[in-house]
Amino acid sequence: MRNESRAHVSAVLQVLPSLNPMNSDQPLLAELDNSIVGAARTVLATLKPGLSESGYEKALVLELRKRGFRVEHQKLFEVRYDKILVDMLVVSLIVDGQTIVYCRVLEDFTPTLVAQVCGALQITGLSEGLVLNFRKKDLEWKHIDRETVPVAA
Repeated sequence: MRNESRAHVSAVLQVLPSLNPMNSDQPLLAELDNSIVGAARTVLATLKPGLSESGYEKALVLELRKRGFRVEHQKLFEVRYDKILVDMLVVSLIVDGQTIVYCRVLEDFTPTLVAQVCGALQITGLSEGLVLNFRKKDLEWKHIDRETVPVAA
């Protein structure tokens, strides 16, 4: 089923130059990101705006697993300073061991949020992140990688 979903996403991408006007300045998302965004759109279309972030997050876990993806939910990572444990980072979702996903209900993406995701990427050792915004009827998202440099507010 996962290969069928990916083939469908690839076919849609060939027809549509960009699935999200907010991301028109970014290149097309990687195949995994496209699949995650597709699952998130299904969740938002079903649940509609107005829920808490945790509601969308839990539904997205179910939808991604239904589509055959491996999802780690609320995974903990140690944060160390001078080899001493100083905190624990909770990552909302990690999909297929590759992409961090945060489900948010935001007015807009902020530099602070981008910085937080960049920090999470550094701590986890992963290189790709995706923030999904469920606030409006049309899903918005932002792809962030370890090379992203947060802009001061």
